[in-house]
Amino acid sequence: MDIQWIIMAKSMKLNPDRSVDISDIVHHCTICGEMNTFPVMLIAKANFSPIETGETKTLTLKLIHDKNGETLSEDISYKVPDLVTWADSVTYLKIEIKAVKYQYSGIYTFKLLIDGIYKNEESIEVTDLMEKFDEKN
Repeated sequence: MDIQWIIMAKSMKLNPDRSVDISDIVHHCTICGEMNTFPVMLIAKANFSPIETGETKTLTLKLIHDKNGETLSEDISYKVPDLVTWADSVTYLKIEIKAVKYQYSGIYTFKLLIDGIYKNEESIEVTDLMEKFDEKN
């Protein structure tokens, strides 16, 4: 199983023709002190081999801050679709990220591993308005 690409966004819709509509792609977000969470989803285009159908994979999502290191590591169990579903669809993984607390301004990188093997990553920049306010005062 490989990951062709990853995008951080607010929403996605899978169309009947197997195309995907992705809206509100996230590259930067602003937080304010204690209000340091924001909902976002990691959307990934997955490529499977037919021999992997029916297998259960462990997806590991790691969140790494550019200066403070790893802040989160979460394992998610994922069952590869059966052969009929696999042959009939394009597989997108959608991981909703709602409760992550961004404690510092800076670059956060979301790394995706499958069965412990690095596959892809995407970064976002987080700005804390309270840090900017404190710097001015």
